[in-house]
Amino acid sequence: MPKDRKITRKGVEVTEARDTGYTPADGSKWPTGDPPADVEEALDARAADAATHSLVDGTRAFTGTVAGVEPVDNADLATKEYVDTSAGFHFNYFQTDTASDIGGYFDMIDMSMGEIESSHTLGPAGGGDGQLIASFATLPGEPGILSLDAGPYDYHFHAERTAGTRSVTIYWELYKRILAGAETLLDTSEVSGEITDKADQDLHLTLSANVDLETTDRLVLKVYANLGTGSPTTVVLYQEGTTDSHITIGVDSSVLNNIFVRKDKPVQKLQYVELSADTDDYPIDLDGGTAITITEVYAETDTGTVTFNLYWRSRGSLSTSPGTQILTDDAIADSNGYTEPGDGSGFDDATIEAKKKVFVVVSAVSGSPTKLWIDVEYTID
Repeated sequence: MPKDRKITRKGVEVTEARDTGYTPADGSKWPTGDPPADVEEALDARAADAATHSLVDGTRAFTGTVAGVEPVDNADLATKEYVDTSAGFHFNYFQTDTASDIGGYFDMIDMSMGEIESSHTLGPAGGGDGQLIASFATLPGEPGILSLDAGPYDYHFHAERTAGTRSVTIYWELYKRILAGAETLLDTSEVSGEITDKADQDLHLTLSANVDLETTDRLVLKVYANLGTGSPTTVVLYQEGTTDSHITIGVDSSVLNNIFVRKDKPVQKLQYVELSADTDDYPIDLDGGTAITITEVYAETDTGTVTFNLYWRSRGSLSTSPGTQILTDDAIADSNGYTEPGDGSGFDDATIEAKKKVFVVVSAVSGSPTKLWIDVEYTID
């Protein structure tokens, strides 16, 4: 009589008995023919389970998220957390002569706009250290990241002593500014060599540890001059044109959350405006690199009312007010809030073409408001 033999059926090892059909590996026997229904179900379940296992040759892809641990060796797979904390990026912010929404400050923007050369002047000034030449701030909502990386930060600038005989050296300070307006000094740079003729220089500071940020925090650059003895002296700090003075900052990969945005999800940006006049224009930070469609606008004041509208302008016409109107009617915001659509007549032109800038144009105030919050929701087209 032929001998029994072991076979694998649907991933389960059984013994095939020539005289009685199938028997389990422990020797117990089933009737001749197919296994009982409960055994067949067990075999099917085992086979289905095996079909969900990843294969070592990579031919079966993962269908869900797989957790991991922090890699150690060069050949180890990396987790998202490890990549996010390890990858670093750099931004340049260029100083301008455009007045910021912060009184006495000037805009610091993330691209060179190709404007003609401009300048800021100190003096004629007497002797003394720490004399402020100019203060620059990023636009509301910028840089919109979660942290600044530890390490060196560079300030590339062009400066000149145009009058007087006092010795001149320059240094800079980096601050973070929260939504409410308070500023925290992050670090102070080295001091430059003596400034005489117009020339470019680089000054550095080093953050000893990462600096946590809120997405509504702004960065502030303040440039100072130390003046020695001699006759009253004038110091000029240049920017734009061929003298693109700028700072370079290090950021982690959370910056990608603002650069690569899923087009099927709305983006929400909260802007903060310090009202410096009864009527004024304030740039706000939306995604200027791609076309967008505004879907909702919410505005709220600290007290009183602010009458405003939103407009977009093209590069080369940023100072041309008002621009292309976005809201059909002017909005009147108070401390209880204003929402569009809902409280007004909707949008006159809610689609903003790529490389346009959006401005809040305030036409009237009442009741002495000092702050206006603008919350804009939009989609990437």
